[in-house]
Amino acid sequence: SQSRKGRQVILNRTVKPTEKLISVADAKQHLRVDFPEDEDLIAGMIDAVNDALDGPHGIVGKALLTQTWKMDLRAVSGDDAVKLPVLPLQTVSAMTYFDGDNAQQSLTVGDFRVYKTEDQAWIEPDENTNWPTMYDRPDALSITMVGGFGTAADVPGNVRVAALQMLAQMYEHRGDGGGKMPDSAKDLAGLSRVGWFG
Repeated sequence: SQSRKGRQVILNRTVKPTEKLISVADAKQHLRVDFPEDEDLIAGMIDAVNDALDGPHGIVGKALLTQTWKMDLRAVSGDDAVKLPVLPLQTVSAMTYFDGDNAQQSLTVGDFRVYKTEDQAWIEPDENTNWPTMYDRPDALSITMVGGFGTAADVPGNVRVAALQMLAQMYEHRGDGGGKMPDSAKDLAGLSRVGWFG
């Protein structure tokens, strides 16, 4: 991921979602499975589908369920805006930086403006202020952010249906490589993809 000015960033998820996009019970109902022997298999497939769809690098390009990410990037200066890649952004929860003496300092999130829509977010210094002087290192600025639609019930229906279609394809083709992602699932997931305009 990169900022608006093309800066390389290091992005790591620090807190995973506390729930699954699809429950095993909902998956079993969709798959018409009424026996317990495949529950572990189905749970693993749910994880695989979620991993394929979720997060800034997933098929949708968005955090589906509430989760926390930390982004480190090189020094910024002046009133530069920094793109926040975890969408939809809920909050920026913490920021730190390494000052000119290479000592880590905290920043007050309230001293910055955060702009966000479902498909983009960025942070910049408040009016008439600038970023502090930062040491030149790959993690000069660290921003911790919470993103995601919320709970599984808050995830757009088209993404949930795409996940169920992907799960059905994997389950029906278990043992032979899992099959390809159905075109209908690609189309449905694409409706919520970052930057999709119809």
